[in-house]
Amino acid sequence: MGNEVSTAKGPMYNRLSLAIPPVKQLGHDDKWNYVDLGPKLFATEPDREQFLFALLTILTQNGSQNLTDHDFKLLFSRREAPASWIPSPVPAPPTPKSSFARFGKRSESQDGSEQMVDDGSRVVPTLVAISPSGVITAKIEEGEGRDIPEALRAFRRGVEVRLTDVLERVGEVGGAKAKERAVSWTGPANVMAETRGQGITRVPVKRAVDEPPAYADVKRG
Repeated sequence: MGNEVSTAKGPMYNRLSLAIPPVKQLGHDDKWNYVDLGPKLFATEPDREQFLFALLTILTQNGSQNLTDHDFKLLFSRREAPASWIPSPVPAPPTPKSSFARFGKRSESQDGSEQMVDDGSRVVPTLVAISPSGVITAKIEEGEGRDIPEALRAFRRGVEVRLTDVLERVGEVGGAKAKERAVSWTGPANVMAETRGQGITRVPVKRAVDEPPAYADVKRG
């Protein structure tokens, strides 16, 4: 059982991979050209793999939650605009038709150019873990956007920030930070202090009694 984050591409990784857009989604555009129709969320396959492992680390709470028998779905909900929102036209980028096509109402301006009306609503991506009984037991909801590609980019940024928070709670093994913590706990400077997110931890505080004697006070023999 346990967490598959530390193992190489187990069943949980493979099921999660089905829910995340590929590096490229090749298909035909309106002019029947064979192009990439995806949201262009990843540069390379290793880039995508790193993101999948980040999702697994967060979903399983660094291995403390077992989701090996779960399926994963990437859902897109829509948050309505605030009552004070005033719709405004924005340029409509030339996005080919695909499963990741942009939301919004397209229209033509007076000069004949295509534009999109921003109605103030936002697409909210949420990755959910679904138990065999069909119950959502864990989720990651990060970011929002005017359309699915923009929402996915915000989702990735949010996941990377949350991964940093998870990794900061993991103890250091070697390295400069670990050496900084390996201090000698003797003398009157041995005090207790509280550090952010880590509970009560011993932190050395330099006091006057720990300072070496001034040269003027040293007896010359």
